[in-house]
Amino acid sequence: MTAPLDEDDEFSEQQLQRMAEKLLAGYQPPTALSGLGEKEQRMAAKLLGASNAERLARTGGDKPFKYRRPTHVIEYYMGAWGWAVDLIENGKRLPFKSNLDDEKLRLVLAAIKQKGVPVRRFETEGEKQDRLDRERRLETNPTIKIKPKSARFDVLDELRDFRL
Repeated sequence: MTAPLDEDDEFSEQQLQRMAEKLLAGYQPPTALSGLGEKEQRMAAKLLGASNAERLARTGGDKPFKYRRPTHVIEYYMGAWGWAVDLIENGKRLPFKSNLDDEKLRLVLAAIKQKGVPVRRFETEGEKQDRLDRERRLETNPTIKIKPKSARFDVLDELRDFRL
């Protein structure tokens, strides 16, 4: 009869490896990412892109996985505590940076543009409402600036058709 295992029993790495091989003989993980730890899964997401890593996690062991190049777009907008920058990968919005002042935003966007990623400004609901109000105001009260004519211009205008 075997002795009961205490929690303070120590096993060598080799013994643990052999036992794991016996227990998992013929076992295939359901997905390629299921055998990885949290750190390795984050590395896979960084290498493949978040959307490809999610697809790989859902794909079974018997189905082939086809890598798809992710489409990236950066959107920035004014948040409650400063500028925020989001990464949109294959239509899914992921937070990238937040609480940026104007100078930091300029540096971040310059570095992103240098890598060739498209950057666009996102119009928040408040900004959209302000723009619509401004357009409505300009339609009802157009601000056409008329220069006052000088007396000299009036005289020249009257003499325009004069011929000698």
